[in-house]
Amino acid sequence: MYESSDKLLDSVNEDQPGYGAAAAQAALSRVQAEQNQDLADAQNEDGAIKKLEYERAEAELVQQAQTKMISYWQKEAARPSLEAACALAESQYEAASLRAGAGMLSQAELLAEGEKAESARAALHTNEKEQDALRGELCVLLGWAHDASPEIRPVPIPTEEELAGICLEEDLERAEAVNYVQRANEGRLKYTSAGGNQREIMEKRIAAGAQNIRADVSAKHRLLEQAREQYSQAQMEWELAESQMASAGMQRELGMISVNQYREKQAESAGKKAAFDQAGLSLRQAFEDYIWSVNGLAAAE
Repeated sequence: MYESSDKLLDSVNEDQPGYGAAAAQAALSRVQAEQNQDLADAQNEDGAIKKLEYERAEAELVQQAQTKMISYWQKEAARPSLEAACALAESQYEAASLRAGAGMLSQAELLAEGEKAESARAALHTNEKEQDALRGELCVLLGWAHDASPEIRPVPIPTEEELAGICLEEDLERAEAVNYVQRANEGRLKYTSAGGNQREIMEKRIAAGAQNIRADVSAKHRLLEQAREQYSQAQMEWELAESQMASAGMQRELGMISVNQYREKQAESAGKKAAFDQAGLSLRQAFEDYIWSVNGLAAAE
């Protein structure tokens, strides 16, 4: 079509009748030729590129299943704390009812205690409902029926050896080399004609992709370090709460504190334990997010 339009332009003579129409036809032919070239350049995928797309989709499904499993266990980790908070709120409401019956507490104050107990029960119910929903989604994602009852094993917390084995500089190089999107775009570039509009677009996309991959991996590495610090902090806070509860237990035996005061320490300790367990699961999530970004799923675009 390029050759045809060139010949057409060469053949027209300004002094001949119909010059305008011939020149317009030649210009139209050139436009059509350019459009056809862009269209051809856009059809730049072969079997290898399609295979990369399927592999990326498979990896994303695995990552999605891991994320749902971690979320499931985060709900499980929250359960003891919510149960302790519920028991404490109900105990406090019962005590408030006795005081209100003796004229030591107003009806408004009793109502407030009742609302706290109701809120604690609602939080526990919501957590259970959300956990059940996650279980069903996870079952379907892994090929089970929605209402199946497979054993969902606990998610391990990353070990110090795993975390210490991370080398950001090496991982940045690997992330760029194995990224699914980047490799597919590099493959598309091979089938894109030089000098066309699509060629320039693909070259810019690949250059930006390299920067985006490194930025994404670096960001996930920072999030992993933050999760690691938060996990250590949560562990210290839980250990302190355990020590305080043990002390409160001795005080309770000696009659120095009330049942509700002791239950407050129990609820506080349960809350810190839940926060510690959830911080460990958040560390696992951050670790998996980082590993997946290194192994091909970093955001290239």
